[in-house]
Amino acid sequence: MRRLATGVSALALLSACTASAYLWRVPMYASLSTTSTSTSSAVTTGLDSQTLVGANGSWVTVLLVGVTLLCGLPLCVAVAVPGAQRGATWSTALLVLGFSIISGFSVGLFFMPSALLLLVSAILTVFVKEGETPADGSHGGMV
Repeated sequence: MRRLATGVSALALLSACTASAYLWRVPMYASLSTTSTSTSSAVTTGLDSQTLVGANGSWVTVLLVGVTLLCGLPLCVAVAVPGAQRGATWSTALLVLGFSIISGFSVGLFFMPSALLLLVSAILTVFVKEGETPADGSHGGMV
């Protein structure tokens, strides 16, 4: 069950990386500009689009990277210290879910799949038996 929870945490990280890359690269804002002159009947129309970073500034990159790194925390903990996987996964799942709900009308909905996957991973950690080691016999941490 621990391997399944770790796999779902990896999917959450992949989903967060995809959301961050999409938000960072794809134009999200569009504006229509129209100009006309009073002396002639000529009307010029233009469509301008900007990315999230272009419209809001470079601080958004810090936000996107921060949420993505937060989504990767349970995976790192599961590999380094398997006994702490449950606490790290629950706390991270609740933080990312809260972020997704609070910022739902802007970038939060893009991170909602990651939050839900982390919540599933956290629920799966409840079913991990104490002292269970990964199937390959390794302890997952440093010896």
